[in-house]
Amino acid sequence: SLPWDAAFVGAPQVVNAGPRDLRLFYHSFDAETRKWTVGLARSDDGLKWRRWGGGGADDRGVFAGGGHRHDAGGAAARHVVRDAASGQWVMVYEAVAADGARSIGGAVSADGLGGWVASATPLLSASPDPAAWDAGGVGGPCLVPMAGGRWRLYYAGRGKGEGGGAADG
Repeated sequence: SLPWDAAFVGAPQVVNAGPRDLRLFYHSFDAETRKWTVGLARSDDGLKWRRWGGGGADDRGVFAGGGHRHDAGGAAARHVVRDAASGQWVMVYEAVAADGARSIGGAVSADGLGGWVASATPLLSASPDPAAWDAGGVGGPCLVPMAGGRWRLYYAGRGKGEGGGAADG
């Protein structure tokens, strides 16, 4: 069988996890599981990268959603940050429902490598107002830590009936 990320590698994000520990998060579509999946590669020098998980037949990426209604189709574009206060890793991701609807999900991990635990409900969904700029879907999240333990979430949206916007790749 092909590697889970054989189709493409999308939306790369490098996070400096410490001395000689660079982490490259990305996503692809796993043709075998039929889910959008987040993967991880690591480097100690920024030049040579190796897949986390080995890249073999058993490697299916590090996170494919929490299996909830809003992310049953997996996790696409994501943004990962380390919470300075708790030391936990926080991921906001473009949650893909079984019908293709997009929302923004959240997950946490103790080490940022695995064991991601997803929220059972979306952090943000498309606006219920059909005239709103983001009524057709939300995605492409970016999470920024702010002073006082607060967070700011930036995201892309699209209107009802619009193509493009917060798309798959």
